[in-house]
Amino acid sequence: MEHVDDLLLKIYSITTKIPRLGLIIISTSKTDLISLIGRRLYDGLNPEAYEFKPYNATELYEILKARIIEAYNKKEIIQDKAMHRLAEFVAENGGNVRQLFSIFLDGVDLAQQRMNEKSGC
Repeated sequence: MEHVDDLLLKIYSITTKIPRLGLIIISTSKTDLISLIGRRLYDGLNPEAYEFKPYNATELYEILKARIIEAYNKKEIIQDKAMHRLAEFVAENGGNVRQLFSIFLDGVDLAQQRMNEKSGC
């Protein structure tokens, strides 16, 4: 965050000289964003802020399902029930789609390793 703070401070100093310069910030939590950069800097920057709510389990499930079909050209690389449970777990822990993909890919890697061990490769 220290490099981001430096960047935001530079943007702030520019905005005091060029008042029509704008800043757009996209976040999943305005509250978290303010706590990261501080209320004073946030207010000074006067950003146009867009807050996107974390994904829910249904949305995560649909994203994962679509990505699996796109990437693997298969529907049955993971059981439907397992996809639902994974989506629910991620939704309960922040709804971060990157975390969803990370956990899924770790599972694929682990399954591949176990298949290689069983086949003696």
